[in-house]
Amino acid sequence: MSHGAYRLAGALGLAAVAALAGRRGSGTQGPMSAQQTANLKAKVRELFASKDRANIQAALELWKALGGGEALPLQRLELSWAKLSGADLTGADLTGADLTGANLRKANLTGADLTGTNLRLTNLWKANLIGADLTKAYLTKADLRLTNLWKANLEEADLTGANLRGAKLRGAKYDASTLWPDGFRVPSVAVLVG
Repeated sequence: MSHGAYRLAGALGLAAVAALAGRRGSGTQGPMSAQQTANLKAKVRELFASKDRANIQAALELWKALGGGEALPLQRLELSWAKLSGADLTGADLTGADLTGANLRKANLTGADLTGTNLRLTNLWKANLIGADLTKAYLTKADLRLTNLWKANLEEADLTGANLRGAKLRGAKYDASTLWPDGFRVPSVAVLVG
């Protein structure tokens, strides 16, 4: 972890070094208490909501070190126009979040839950969305060029006006309610369900 992440952990009363050592199997400390975990989740959400790149980076490092393998808890956060390019949000829970216009260029969202998330005007160029759940997501006018959507769930998603040039849709699931850009031909490697 960076110096900033350790400083944040100490400020939260998480006993970062001891907890981290315990999580790595030293046997000197047990897992964090329920209160420490709740404090960590609240602080991570607060740092993301600030939309400050340094705060977001510290929150990601802190969560990876101390989060205990849980999904990054970012449900229903207002993150419009946030600068998250290259961020590792693997498995994050972004259910119902507002990421309007956010920069997620080259971000890793493998296995992320983006159900009902607003991704309108979002830059997802070359992002990794393998196995992501985009059910009922709003991707209107999003930049999805060269995005990897392998086995992503696009059921009931709105992709109206999105740029899907070069997007990888092998195994991506969609249904009759999925809205595609005008003139877009769904590739045969995508899977129609229902």
